[in-house]
Amino acid sequence: MDQDFLVLPDPIFWQVVSTLVYEKIMKFVQGLPMTSRTQTVQSPSKVGLFYKQILETPLNYGSLQRRSCGKSTLIRQVAFGKRCILSMRGMIVPDASLRPNQIQLPAHVVKKFNIHNQWIILNRMPSLQPGNFIALKVHSPGWEYDCFGIPLEVVQAMNADFDGDECNLYLVPNALSQAECATILNPESQLGCFVMQGPKLTPTQDMLVVYFAKFNDIQFLPYKQSDLSKTFQVLYDCYGLQQAFEYIDQLRQFYLEVLQRQMCFALTLQEM
Repeated sequence: MDQDFLVLPDPIFWQVVSTLVYEKIMKFVQGLPMTSRTQTVQSPSKVGLFYKQILETPLNYGSLQRRSCGKSTLIRQVAFGKRCILSMRGMIVPDASLRPNQIQLPAHVVKKFNIHNQWIILNRMPSLQPGNFIALKVHSPGWEYDCFGIPLEVVQAMNADFDGDECNLYLVPNALSQAECATILNPESQLGCFVMQGPKLTPTQDMLVVYFAKFNDIQFLPYKQSDLSKTFQVLYDCYGLQQAFEYIDQLRQFYLEVLQRQMCFALTLQEM
């Protein structure tokens, strides 16, 4: 047979009284007779029937079908559950002072791995769409908190919030990987997202409030309308990804300036 198979050592194998099922699988994969009583090799036409019988065969710890579903399975724990080299996991918190392509890490981590101003890959589990993977540049020199600070504009694309969510972080020390992160996963270089049908950067709540309250004072945007999400879409379509990224970052700085220096205290938008 021309196919390649991945065989994982099963710790429950030695606890199962009948190992005939495993022997049948290995003989079938190798193209050998399944029993010693006959030299007949199973034909490819019987693969579906044989596969169903194997899945439903009762074993001491459940059938193969039951043992291959859920989080506590061999594939999830052994094949997909191992932590890769130079990876870490932590809780995410908002940091509005960051550009939409930056991230805050603990200062001792930045110093230990010497990742000042380098690109890292951030992954929000479960990985339901490509937007769950994003490349962010480490903000030097880091901060004192043992968590990850991420910009608010990337939260919706990652399907995340700040109620205790955790993210996986991967260091990429290779120079070629750094270049790929800067050009492929960087929101500034790849602003579009086919899953969201538009820019992967979305407005934040504070940005919407200031945009509504100071709509007539916003003069740096070449185009604007009442719907800020559609405004981002038009800027992306008409001015390109890098220029649209700069407009979004300018709007972020503008709403921070308004909320911090002009001190907008109000309970409702009507009061503002």
